[in-house]
Amino acid sequence: MVIFFNTPMQIMLQKQIDDDYKGRIFSILETMSLALMPLGMILYGFLYDVFPAQWILLLSAALLIGIVLILARPSVLHKAHPQLSIRKKFNGETGAVS
Repeated sequence: MVIFFNTPMQIMLQKQIDDDYKGRIFSILETMSLALMPLGMILYGFLYDVFPAQWILLLSAALLIGIVLILARPSVLHKAHPQLSIRKKFNGETGAVS
């Protein structure tokens, strides 16, 4: 799932961040990502000691699916990418294809 999240995020950041700041932003993101890995290991290590593995995996999958469904709603997508709604309106009114 990391590939499905990181690829669009990296593309979006590369398009929107000024060239002078890209190195700083990407180094901060990478540092945060690596720093949070042990926290996830501790959390899931504790959960695997307390609960059966299949329930943890099912709950994690359900949470992931729920988050994706919430964030994939058109209203959320239009807030994150307003240029998509403008382009759609433009194409609908004039019949032009981009």
